[in-house]
Amino acid sequence: MPDKDPNGLESVDWSIGKAAGVGLAAFLLPQVFIGTVLVFVAQSQDKKLSEIVTDENVLLSFAITTFISLSGAGIVWFALNRKNVWRRLGFVKTRWDDIGLAFPGYLVYFVLAFVANLSLSIAFPEVADQEQQTGFMDAAGYELVLAFITLVLMAPLYEEMLFRGFVFRGLAKASSFWPAAITVSALFGLAHGQINVAVDTFLIGMVASWLVWHTKSIWPAILLHVIKNLVAYIFIFVIEVDV
Repeated sequence: MPDKDPNGLESVDWSIGKAAGVGLAAFLLPQVFIGTVLVFVAQSQDKKLSEIVTDENVLLSFAITTFISLSGAGIVWFALNRKNVWRRLGFVKTRWDDIGLAFPGYLVYFVLAFVANLSLSIAFPEVADQEQQTGFMDAAGYELVLAFITLVLMAPLYEEMLFRGFVFRGLAKASSFWPAAITVSALFGLAHGQINVAVDTFLIGMVASWLVWHTKSIWPAILLHVIKNLVAYIFIFVIEVDV
């Protein structure tokens, strides 16, 4: 008997408007709150904001990322009426061979990113050479553990839950794969602020969207994102090579 729900969208019971509105709120509101608090702290200490938020303040970066992730997840959780939220977002039992698709998915992303970055470096070298700001570039000792938790574990879990689990699945339910994947991947790229990083994250977003669409689960996309960030972490903090 054919699968009545070939792309696992049966559990998606939120509208395209809710996907866009709540997704935007979950992404922006925690950051606006943090920004307001930091500006107040900077003013009270008669300092510039850039003097407080630096790559040297790893503990602050960890605290900010944790707050944003938990707050954003909380907004989505309440918006979905707190009922079977994780299952509805795609956190479902998944076959190992589907989870394993994250590895060839990473290879596809890597090739696409290599070609895109090469093209960008030829056409716009000043853009391609921009260094992504993570807030952890000066991490050392135990701070490397915080950087690992934040960049390799927390960020992939939260970002995939929000962008692919909630926004993408909501858009795909109302349209189809390509419009939803392109839209959410473009938003995912823009959310990272820098053009070269936006191109890279757009591509990983497209591959992650396909994994969610094909496997009906968010787990392969999370693993793909973990692999990408783990490779970057190793190059930046272990091998200490600029990427």
